[in-house]
Amino acid sequence: MRESTEYSGAMSIVRNLILLLSTGAVLAILFAGYWTVLQGAGRAGAGGARAHLPVAEADLPDTVMQVGAIEVPGGGAAAWTSYDERTGQPVMRFSCESYSPVPGSRNEVHCTRPQLTQRLPGGMVATVAGDEARLLVDRAGGSGLRPRSGRISGQARIIVDRAAGLDQPPLSDRPQDQVLVELDYFDFDLNIGSMRTTSAVRAVSRDFEITGAGLDFVWNQTSNRIEKLELAQGRRLVLHMQRDLASGLSETPGAPAAVSPAAAAAPAPAAAAAKRGAAGYACTLSGGVLAGHYRSRRQTKSQHTSEFVGEIEAEALRLVFDMQSSAGLLAERDPNDVRGPVDPREHLVIDWSGPLTILPDEAQRPGDGPRRRVDALGEHVVLRLPHGAITTGGLTLQQDAERLWLRPGPDGRVAARLGGLEASAGSMYFDGAQRLLKLMGPVWLRSGERRDASEIACRDWAELELQPSSGRAIGADIDGFGAVRRARFVGAVVANVDGERVRANELVAHFAEAMEAASASESAAAHQGDGLAARIETIEAGGDVLLTSGDRRLSCWWLRAALDVDGAGRRFPRHVTADGSVLLVDRQRRLWGEGRRLEAWLDDARRIDRAAISGTAEHPAKVRAEDYAVRGHEIDFDGGRKTMKVDGWSELVFRASRSLRGLPQSGATPTRVVSRESLVVDLRPERNAVQFTGEVTARNGDEELLADAVTLYLRDAPEERGPAGANSGSNMGRALHALLGQAGAAAASVARSSLAAVQAAREGGVADEPAPILGERLARKEPVRLLARNAVVQTNAYVAGDAEPILHQSLAAPEINVDIAARAIRTLGQTSLYMIDRRLDAEESSAGPSALVSRGPSQTILRSELALTYALGADGPQRLDRVILEGDVRFRRVTGEELLDVERMLPRLAQDPAVLKQLETRNTYLESERLECELRTDAAGGAGAGRSALALSWIGASGDVYLRDQRGDDVRSVETDRLEFDRMQGLVRVLGEGGRLARVYNENRRTGKLDVPVVGAELLLDLRANTVRTQRIQGTIRP
Repeated sequence: MRESTEYSGAMSIVRNLILLLSTGAVLAILFAGYWTVLQGAGRAGAGGARAHLPVAEADLPDTVMQVGAIEVPGGGAAAWTSYDERTGQPVMRFSCESYSPVPGSRNEVHCTRPQLTQRLPGGMVATVAGDEARLLVDRAGGSGLRPRSGRISGQARIIVDRAAGLDQPPLSDRPQDQVLVELDYFDFDLNIGSMRTTSAVRAVSRDFEITGAGLDFVWNQTSNRIEKLELAQGRRLVLHMQRDLASGLSETPGAPAAVSPAAAAAPAPAAAAAKRGAAGYACTLSGGVLAGHYRSRRQTKSQHTSEFVGEIEAEALRLVFDMQSSAGLLAERDPNDVRGPVDPREHLVIDWSGPLTILPDEAQRPGDGPRRRVDALGEHVVLRLPHGAITTGGLTLQQDAERLWLRPGPDGRVAARLGGLEASAGSMYFDGAQRLLKLMGPVWLRSGERRDASEIACRDWAELELQPSSGRAIGADIDGFGAVRRARFVGAVVANVDGERVRANELVAHFAEAMEAASASESAAAHQGDGLAARIETIEAGGDVLLTSGDRRLSCWWLRAALDVDGAGRRFPRHVTADGSVLLVDRQRRLWGEGRRLEAWLDDARRIDRAAISGTAEHPAKVRAEDYAVRGHEIDFDGGRKTMKVDGWSELVFRASRSLRGLPQSGATPTRVVSRESLVVDLRPERNAVQFTGEVTARNGDEELLADAVTLYLRDAPEERGPAGANSGSNMGRALHALLGQAGAAAASVARSSLAAVQAAREGGVADEPAPILGERLARKEPVRLLARNAVVQTNAYVAGDAEPILHQSLAAPEINVDIAARAIRTLGQTSLYMIDRRLDAEESSAGPSALVSRGPSQTILRSELALTYALGADGPQRLDRVILEGDVRFRRVTGEELLDVERMLPRLAQDPAVLKQLETRNTYLESERLECELRTDAAGGAGAGRSALALSWIGASGDVYLRDQRGDDVRSVETDRLEFDRMQGLVRVLGEGGRLARVYNENRRTGKLDVPVVGAELLLDLRANTVRTQRIQGTIRP
């Protein structure tokens, strides 16, 4: 929107019409002279010391005409004086150069050069004169004659001295105190209180000038009011003011500020007395009225400039006002007021061609104050201003209550164009007391002269809260109404401010205070800009809100935006707060967000610089930035730092063709990561890092990662299918199964608690990947590196009808570092590998040649205190993986009756107790300082359900190696420095190093039989033949 900078405009013009026409200016100049002859003698003057009226030196002779008991002869010059009956002071004096009785009349006198001087009730002096007069006279008391009716003609004139006093110079030296009314003639009749003329009428003073023709005036002296005043044909009324007309709203009621500023200084008791004598009038100017307002400024002593302020054009004007008293029709100028002319001076010029009529109005007055109301009538009433106009079908201003109504024209609307502001409404209403401007719908506003100027429209209504007019504000006033402080629009609102488009059910705009213009050039320059729109500080919108700009789109239920100026000087939302069903899209940022509440900051390019989107526990917030889709309670996006952060619960979804450890999958599958405390996504292409904190859970297929903190580095990858032969089973599971063979009981409690956290997240409603947005799908991400703290990596395989996993594999460590590109895993600190196998299939349960390779239901744990390194080999049929565990390595595997929590491990045991007897019972334990393993593709393992694609092919244990393998009642123990297992050859090589000999013990727990240990520097155990071979044996071998 845009405002005009005019100091006085539409409001000023209409207000001044009332101020000037209803406070006595027009009335005074039309019948000031009539007052002189109408009131007669006998009224005491008011005010201070006054100049004495000249006393007649001789009374009229009484020789020619008989008027009652008086004879009036003709003759030369004559004069008489009337005196106040109470004070004895002269109040009226009549003189003429000659007089003569009118032939055939008993009481008419013809006078030449008549002059009547009278003191008015306000203390001023009025003089009526002409070339000749014909008077009908009667006796005035007992000492003179008094005119009752007659005609004064031949350059008839009425002169009013508004500052007569004992110490005043002649009136000719005080032109500012003179009011002059000129007529060709006028008739008066004191019996009925009338004054008429058909001649031209001209009244002029320093303050005003009026011209017209045909005056008809009737005064009701009984009720002390005007009965009728009509100027048959109006021409022009010009009013000159020595101060701002806008100050009239604060004038004392009844004080005719249009004539003199001194009237405001009238004493309070006199004003109170005048109020009791108030009379109501209706004044109508018709025949086409044009009222113009101008201002002149002094440039030099003899030069002035004239400035057009505005004008109103209507078919007719009707004014309703209350006059406080007849004495107030013409104000007296204070003789002590010696102030010079005020700069600038105000001028009001009214042209009309029809009659001017003033009649009594007896309508009931609202309140105690005087009424001041004007109606501009006509189908097309136009208010013109220096930079525009308002077109309406009628105007009503109730100035006493400071209310203005603008009615619609034939097209059903009020249209305005003020500088760069265009407005249209069904009607308009202004309440000056409340400082409100209301526009009834449909409402449309356009601000600015650019092609993309600001616009706003609403269906129902608009309300503008205003500050008082300052008069020198750039872009502040709506032509005298005042500076806009707050604007409200209701009903299907659509706004466009400098390219920012808002749609809502309701919109409120708050404006900054306007700067003051230091010069007229600055004020004029403001018209070329976009004054009102440039002052908008904040907007608030409610009800189905939609904010759009270019590629940015925000929808919500409630919105608040703080506006700022960009580098091009255009307004845009710098800070935005949204609430209720928020949906944000910024294509430039490749950003999409959905939640309950939003707080966002924009940069100068109108892009989202920072944003915080929050949701609820039932409906978490969702954000997609670049190729990442995140869910959480509160999500922070930083476009400058290229990060996303989630405090509290969060979820990240990305697609990848490799698992978290880099193993190939059948295709690009979603990976979901959930964290409980925070998530930070580094969106920079060179980083592509995601940091999770607090109960982190990552899931890809049947693979899960549980950790206190995880940092995941990813890279973009084209869509591609997995290599031939890859299946959707767990890659990590295959590796762990090949490494461990079976599973361990020590992992059971850890697995259950971790699984419970994952299950809770799953039941809470993990969303699928968001649908395509911004015209594109999420790019697939390939994991490059993974860092996890206090982490557990696990897989679970299920079969139909069983809630417990049939296979569980997990890896736990204080720190896990997975270099996916290099296909290597490194752990630091105590590292544990777990596996639980509950399969009962006969084929799968068949005993193998050794505890390290046999299959069946089992529990396995492998632990190292320092580190684990796992290097994945190249994909293919000859794939070879290598694993190294360091620092107090421990290995245990149990089967059969050695299983922990056997009822849970074997749910069929309750129905078939013999199941446990059918299983081989083994308990294998290994400890060493270092353990190395090799895993190769297990062709014999097949591809059946539950089979692993990798199998343990070689184990090397070193450093204080101790192996204990219990099979049924038989126990075999090995003590050595180094132990190597070659699965392909079925051999275990036991080596003593550093002078230490290897030892092998055999024991039967049932019989208590203990064989003599086999001791040697190098022992070879043939698992197929179940024999021990050595080059040199110490001890006894029993058969």
